[in-house]
Amino acid sequence: MLLSLGVQRAEDLSQRRHRAYFVWEFGKVPEVCIEVVSNQEGDELEPSLKSQRKGKTVGKKDIYAQIGVPYYVVFDPLRQLQGEADMNGALLRVWHIVAGRYQELTSEPGISTVGRSILLETLGVGLILWQGPYEEKIPRLWLRWCDSQGQVLPTGAEGKALERQRADAEAQRADAEGQRAEAEARRAETERQRAEAEAQRAERLTARLKQLGIDPDDV
Repeated sequence: MLLSLGVQRAEDLSQRRHRAYFVWEFGKVPEVCIEVVSNQEGDELEPSLKSQRKGKTVGKKDIYAQIGVPYYVVFDPLRQLQGEADMNGALLRVWHIVAGRYQELTSEPGISTVGRSILLETLGVGLILWQGPYEEKIPRLWLRWCDSQGQVLPTGAEGKALERQRADAEAQRADAEGQRAEAEARRAETERQRAEAEAQRAERLTARLKQLGIDPDDV
């Protein structure tokens, strides 16, 4: 997976030519390259035995460093690369290029705990190991983007769902406020009626006292 800022994504991704990232077409290298390990033959860190037999001497990490990609990330959710020369027990390792060479950002031996995040400081975003139902109902381990505080950044679909939840909550709040206003209006009307009834009772009492020849002010 690639993250490239400031470029325009093709509108029609169904066309095969739009499914690859060519530097000469976009005019820049991506800011982040993420390799998701699915087997032991991807050369994410070092050439696999299969690649060595074909004469390959460098892995993808060295190639991305030569290209000048600022951040290189390896995510090994199935723990395929767990040798000392590979992930060494970690699920996530991140490197940042300095003077043409990658320096690891994740402290040894990398990140293996769900909820741990790593900030890509020059980009203002980070990556976090997250467990949950992301694209399906069954909770799984995912690598997701997060902000500088480690809060997961919602996808477009999740953002719309959150917006619907906020709208529903606002509608419920407005409805509750309306019900409180109606209750207050009923209370005020009841109080007005009580005060009116009290005034009428006082008028009747005053009239009765006068009939009896009693000055109401002397009572």
